[in-house]
Amino acid sequence: MGETLWAFLVSVGFISMTGVMTPGPVTASAIALSRNRRWAGVGVGAGHCLVEVPILAVLIWGSGSVMQEPVFQRVLGISGGLVMAWMGISMIRERTKWASHQESTSERTGITGGPLRVGILTSLGNPYIFLWWATVGAGLVAAGERFGPAGLAGMAVVHWFCDLGWGGALGVSSHGILGKLPPRGRSAVFGVCGLALVGFGARFFLMSVL
Repeated sequence: MGETLWAFLVSVGFISMTGVMTPGPVTASAIALSRNRRWAGVGVGAGHCLVEVPILAVLIWGSGSVMQEPVFQRVLGISGGLVMAWMGISMIRERTKWASHQESTSERTGITGGPLRVGILTSLGNPYIFLWWATVGAGLVAAGERFGPAGLAGMAVVHWFCDLGWGGALGVSSHGILGKLPPRGRSAVFGVCGLALVGFGARFFLMSVL
């Protein structure tokens, strides 16, 4: 496909960010807990990463020659592309609602405890995470397999850096600002991310069918 390792890692970073920025229980918990603890978002992100470690391990250890099969990569590319496009379209359609109700959602998480525990529980209870790894994540693992151990390790590091970085950014900003951007600004951010996600989804799909 002519893609370099660095270009692959950049795409992993962007795809990961569009996923972790999607409003949900993990995001809401990071904001809620950070109102009293500046770095609580990092703890929530770390709990989320702990849940993803065995998922990624299963994908990598179970890959072997299967991940290198053109038919398998084609199926993952098509399914992952469709899921990404669906996520992007949903993000665009719901951007105004998410932007307007992000803070109120954070107050209804219903889970108490330390940031690490909350990150684990909200991740385990979110089926979206498993859907993402079964399609988009599996597609990234298959793509990283082309670059050997460096590609797989780089993919994991970049993805988890995005998880921790976004959790930390949410925590620090929420701790003192409680809203960060006005609803219109958040709506614009979600809209741009949604468009980018549709674009990446289309790219995955086309690379797999052509």
